[in-house]
Amino acid sequence: MPLMDPFDRNRPDRKRFRPSRIKTGNGHLLEKSESSGSRTPYTYQLCDGLTEGLLYFVIVFTPWAFATTQSWSIWTLNLASYVLGGLLLLKWLIRWRAKYRPPRWGDDAHVQNILTVSRAPQVATVFLALLTVLVLIYCLVSALNARAVFLPEQQRFDYRDYVRWLPHSYDQASTWNALWNYLAMAFVFWAARDWLLGKTARDVRELNLEHPAPASEPPDEAETFAVVPSGPLRRLPSRLRCLLWVLCVNGALVALEGILQRLDGTNRLLWLVEPRFNKVPATQFGPFAYHANAASFFNLLWPVCVGFWLVSSKADGRNRYSGDRMGGRSHIVLLPCAILMAASPILSSSGGTALVTIIIILAAAAIWLIALYREDPGKRIKLFVLHVVVLVWAAYFGWQHFREKLQSDKMNVLVERTEVYTNAATIARDFPVFGTGPGTFGSIYQLYKEPPQKWAAYAHDDWLETRITLGWAGLGLLISMLGIVFFHSFFRGGIPTAPEFVAMVWLSLFGCLLHAKFDFPFQINSILFVFILLSSILFCSSQAKEKRS
Repeated sequence: MPLMDPFDRNRPDRKRFRPSRIKTGNGHLLEKSESSGSRTPYTYQLCDGLTEGLLYFVIVFTPWAFATTQSWSIWTLNLASYVLGGLLLLKWLIRWRAKYRPPRWGDDAHVQNILTVSRAPQVATVFLALLTVLVLIYCLVSALNARAVFLPEQQRFDYRDYVRWLPHSYDQASTWNALWNYLAMAFVFWAARDWLLGKTARDVRELNLEHPAPASEPPDEAETFAVVPSGPLRRLPSRLRCLLWVLCVNGALVALEGILQRLDGTNRLLWLVEPRFNKVPATQFGPFAYHANAASFFNLLWPVCVGFWLVSSKADGRNRYSGDRMGGRSHIVLLPCAILMAASPILSSSGGTALVTIIIILAAAAIWLIALYREDPGKRIKLFVLHVVVLVWAAYFGWQHFREKLQSDKMNVLVERTEVYTNAATIARDFPVFGTGPGTFGSIYQLYKEPPQKWAAYAHDDWLETRITLGWAGLGLLISMLGIVFFHSFFRGGIPTAPEFVAMVWLSLFGCLLHAKFDFPFQINSILFVFILLSSILFCSSQAKEKRS
């Protein structure tokens, strides 16, 4: 039998378009005629499946590959991200060629223009896409319009002619590397968003179970019955649930390995490799050679894990049969995972990130107490006591290592950080508009340090380092992108999620941005990847207030 072209709209096995019903939040039934009821092209299904598998692979790979700080691991992440981008482009091509419109969250309301929906989400998406392209063009121009090439063997710069009023770079090779990394993260963001917004058959079934079709509906029309939810979903969509499960369980396993490694006292990462820097066990944690980066990684994950647990526990609490089916009550596993990851920043003996963790814990406690205000008081008390006991134990155990670290190198660290901050502030003043070029801090720092001072690869202040390398122009673009991502959830459209889940994602991102003021989490690809992935989840979500009965 000859192979059929998946783009052929006249294939004999393609379903004819037929009207289906949509139920709005007010209970009205609307007719729609569009291609969402047609069979999904096989190539499109294959692209979706490969996207899912690659996302899971990268989530698991990045922390265990020694935090993705070596060239081989960085390029593995980049190549996987480029494949994600290629799959996204192929899916767009299939939609255009086959005139295929897949069922997606947030698109149900565009049926014959009957429902009134704000155009703000579409406008925000277009602006964010334009800003993404502008940032990549900014880095490309900086690399092409290089002011100098840094020669590391000779520790000098080879200066070239350049256009002064365009973005430029003082280390062309480093800027090219930064451009490839930024391109990879852009593909991750948009590929994850496109995949998460797709509705699966399981999502439609769960919606129809919550809002069943009227008994008078014929069987063929009841199969295509769909719902436009007016409030938050009882359960998160299946794709988002699977992605969060992989994130949470993998993060808990990394935390467990780090705790066991700390108890063992070895200075080899994963008991395999002794790092080039930070050879003392107190400055390491798990696969991370720098304990502060490990703490930032866990602070990104555990609030999201708590938010996932809150939404899942509420959903199973409403369904009295959830404990009877296989997999029911599985959300209870999330709470130990969250506690392991929340304790790890304190166990890692990092003073600054431990302070950030305490701030996040207080904010998270307020969120989950508000979210559970109508639940059994005993449940809230048990949750509170469990967190206090585990975190007090973590603080006691972590303080032993932290005290030893303070006694050994407190003054040296303070002196070195002060020198780096002073020199970095001078660089920022000398290159205010376009900066020195993406990824060039380590090279340009050679010109500003005094002979007895040590060389610094990072400024230990990602906000300041970004201002140095990208200038106010590039930093303004990035802040605009962050603003769109953070406030997009206020718009109607996308995945209608509970406010407490959105608040927990906000908290995760805010904690990382706060930690970036006195360290360099965004220079570590494994942390940057998780930050981008959570930003994509937040950009897909929209807050929906729960109706009170």
